[in-house]
Amino acid sequence: MRHITKKEMIYNVLEEEILSGILHSGEKLNISRLAKRFEVSEIPIREALSMLESRDLIEFKPHIGATVISLSIRDVQELFEIRIELEGLATRLAADEMSLEDIRELEELINLSAENNEEEHHHRFEEINYDFHMKIYEKCNNTRLFNMIKDLWMTTKRYHPKINHSIPHINDSIKEHTNIKEALERGDGVLAKKYMLQHKARILKEVIRITESKYYSSLGDAQKS
Repeated sequence: MRHITKKEMIYNVLEEEILSGILHSGEKLNISRLAKRFEVSEIPIREALSMLESRDLIEFKPHIGATVISLSIRDVQELFEIRIELEGLATRLAADEMSLEDIRELEELINLSAENNEEEHHHRFEEINYDFHMKIYEKCNNTRLFNMIKDLWMTTKRYHPKINHSIPHINDSIKEHTNIKEALERGDGVLAKKYMLQHKARILKEVIRITESKYYSSLGDAQKS
């Protein structure tokens, strides 16, 4: 097993905190405070921050330092529009590669989503949802396409949590996942792509609604202060 360096450990922790929303958009990352927190020198902190910058998760601002990148509503929409097209393509390509075992695993994930929703373990849906989609995309037989989707998914991950804890959203997603699975089971890539595009387009609308709500709420808070 490969040893994880200090900078990689710090990078992994901060990446997850940014993507999960623990570290908010625009939040400053103080190097000396981070060094104290992780009980290391500032060198691995700077190296980890450089890695985060290369992933477009943080930026270095003059006279301010490292801050979590704030994506505009337009940025979010553009990223999701790209995701929709790429994920639709990957779904169509995967239709010819899905085995009966793959279909069975997709069905198990759908059932697991339903069980967790009934038991109100909504926090599990995000993980199950990721596994469902990646199970499909990894069968597209196009490594570059698959890696592009994973990178974009991680970049937009911090805009998912509020949606993925919503019962109506989970119910809709389970139905849509079932339609996608059944089209793949029939080997109908065109229909599977259509269902995937509809599924992702609905999510985009919900993400934009929530993002706009948060944006205008923050403006209101700023005016009050």
